[in-house]
Amino acid sequence: MKSPLRLADLFDLRPIADPQLSPDGQWVAYVVTATDLAETLHNSDIYLVPAEGRAAFKLTNGPKRDDTPRWFPDGQRIAFISGREQKDQV
Repeated sequence: MKSPLRLADLFDLRPIADPQLSPDGQWVAYVVTATDLAETLHNSDIYLVPAEGRAAFKLTNGPKRDDTPRWFPDGQRIAFISGREQKDQV
């Protein structure tokens, strides 16, 4: 028997947001956010996945938020906003 959904279960979900296709159409950068209820924190990291759908990998692994990925026009680099320091940085 499955247990009923609890409010805390919703915080275990890791929403995916802000998908960005690379200029050559080969990669998708996106943001995954995790919530730590005990610490009342949100941490987001950027992932990359081939557009054809193979396994994704984690591009950033900061203790705070990394989000808003944007590809450079040449498709070789990604700029993003990071909250790792005292104030947000690109």
